[in-house]
Amino acid sequence: MKALITTLLLLTLTLTSAFGQLKGRIGGNQAITNDWRPGFINITELSCGMGLGKTDVPYSQSFVGLNNTFAYQFMRRIKGGAGIGIQFHNDGVLIPLYLDGRFNFPNGKWSPFISAAGGYAMSPDNFKDQSRIYFNPVAGVRLIYKKNLAYTISAGLLTQAGGTEMRSSFINLKLGAEFKARNGRY
Repeated sequence: MKALITTLLLLTLTLTSAFGQLKGRIGGNQAITNDWRPGFINITELSCGMGLGKTDVPYSQSFVGLNNTFAYQFMRRIKGGAGIGIQFHNDGVLIPLYLDGRFNFPNGKWSPFISAAGGYAMSPDNFKDQSRIYFNPVAGVRLIYKKNLAYTISAGLLTQAGGTEMRSSFINLKLGAEFKARNGRY
């Protein structure tokens, strides 16, 4: 009798645990749950930066720019993609082509993240002498606003090498929006 009761108790606990598991993680609301799902994302950011160090040479004093990243969210925390943008510097224009990687710390409606972008910034005025490579790590926070929309704000350090100054750095600030495709596709 003791063995039968123990067996039934174990069977009941096992079944309760098995059927109590959720197929996928469930967030605090529908917008957060959708934010965790894999799928395509379009990230559009307005950026600006103030030069550090020697700022009296071309392309090193300040900039304002607009970037667009076409990315894929692989899992709840990791996104990666490629992008293009335009940056208006103190002495000219640069057109960056870059790769972008992001790591989210999902924490509810407000979600911190870190990101790194790097690539090649081309100068349409003087491709050979003023084009450069760059790297831009940032840290920021996302506000999950609606089911397929989040706003971002981030700050970081943009470092570029090339051109007449050989290397320049900027403290930069980015304001952006993430548009997520419905059901993982546009």
